[in-house]
Amino acid sequence: MAPSLADRRVPARPTRIDQDQGEPPPTASGSDTRGAAPACRGGDRMYKRILAAVDGSPNSYRAVERAAIIAKTQNAELVLANVEPRQPVPESLRQFARVEHLDEGATETWENIARAVLHRASSEATEAAGGELKIREETMIGDPADAILDAADAENPDLIVVGNRGFSQIKGLILGSVSQKLAANAHVDVLIVK
Repeated sequence: MAPSLADRRVPARPTRIDQDQGEPPPTASGSDTRGAAPACRGGDRMYKRILAAVDGSPNSYRAVERAAIIAKTQNAELVLANVEPRQPVPESLRQFARVEHLDEGATETWENIARAVLHRASSEATEAAGGELKIREETMIGDPADAILDAADAENPDLIVVGNRGFSQIKGLILGSVSQKLAANAHVDVLIVK
């Protein structure tokens, strides 16, 4: 009697994803793939363009760092997107603008805050990637989730990266729902960074 499928199963080996913990497991061909970009079945890079949303909150900068690392490993373009909502500037962002030494008269404008946020995000992305990285910056106006979805339609990214919570007047409610709306409505992969 032939063994059943259950009898023929080979136990799965745990796979390490942190290269600092040791050598990666060998591939089926025995070749070493360290440093190579993960590929899809066709051998193409998994992600060619990554859209990272940043609003100046700590979680959004963590999302940018994660997006930069992925972009570096995939040799992908990183598009940093900031949305200027149509509402008063919260005090936390006004303080950020002052810390970034923006003109005192301009600290309450979303445009200047967006420039400062994108500049810092670009610097942090370059640092996280360890140097050279293809980065573009985009500023949009409107509802954050809708604007990011529109940017995804226009930019055609393979991945959207966003923090799970950002700045909002009602802590976590508004921008927490941005990540939920993106995950529910985007036509590409969405990575929500905590």
